Amino acid sequence: MSTGLFYTLPLLGALIYAFGGLSLKYAMELGSGAIRAVFMCNMLVAIAFSPFFFFANEPLGWQDIHYPLLVSFIFFVATIMVVSAIRLGGVTIQSPLMGVKIIFVAFLSVFLHAGAVQPSWWLGASLSAIAIFLLGFSGLQQGRHVIAGALLALSAAASYGLADVLVQKWASAWHYGPLNFMAVTMLGVAVLSIGLIPLFRWRLRDTPKPAWRWLLVGSSLMALQELCFTVPIGLVGKATVVNILYSSRGIWSIVLVWAVGHWFSSQEQHVGVRTMLQRLGGALMLFSAIVIVLLD
Repeated sequence: MSTGLFYTLPLLGALIYAFGGLSLKYAMELGSGAIRAVFMCNMLVAIAFSPFFFFANEPLGWQDIHYPLLVSFIFFVATIMVVSAIRLGGVTIQSPLMGVKIIFVAFLSVFLHAGAVQPSWWLGASLSAIAIFLLGFSGLQQGRHVIAGALLALSAAASYGLADVLVQKWASAWHYGPLNFMAVTMLGVAVLSIGLIPLFRWRLRDTPKPAWRWLLVGSSLMALQELCFTVPIGLVGKATVVNILYSSRGIWSIVLVWAVGHWFSSQEQHVGVRTMLQRLGGALMLFSAIVIVLLD
């Protein structure tokens, strides 16, 4: 993979994520349900990665198949924790705390000997984590459920970070090549997601028709952004750098809410001046983190 493409894909994925996130949020407001949204996203991600089986240079076998399947399990568990965190503590708790994932990625890269982390990457990761907190934080809340939600969000951030680092460490060294590794991983996530079906409040086909359109659009965009995010890590590594660049989704989310939020019936563009300034500060910190990485 060329250097330009390595840097471009996470930035592009961040933009796609912002559109996909708005679409899924609107679909859930129309009655799609959070668990059904997770199910659809995981299924379409598996479909998006399945062509890798045909483009891989090495034929797929069963030796050490537990490596990608372990990543599948970690990724799936992290997804469940995110949904649970949102239900207990709300998005205002889950979203900013997920920014800590970048720090987990940097730390685990060193701890698991998955790759060196340059001093500038540590600085960029720290700035990104603080920035995401500022972008998502909207006031302290109290209560036992909120504390549980916060703990789940932090656990999800650590789990997602671990999954990224293991892809960086194992994918390129796997017997059957990184393309097969990524495809098996995402297929494993889809298989595990079948276990979510009994948790649906009603059948998938009974999802309200207005919600279906946005559910499919949002899930498709999430599958595309997952390609943009995972492929650079699987082929090149440098999960810390990819996560810092990908964190620019925080900037795009604010821009899109301001610009086209009314298309999705979003009211977030009507927040107060203090929140706007807080988000602007977070956006500037994110931009600084990205510039530090690019210059390095």
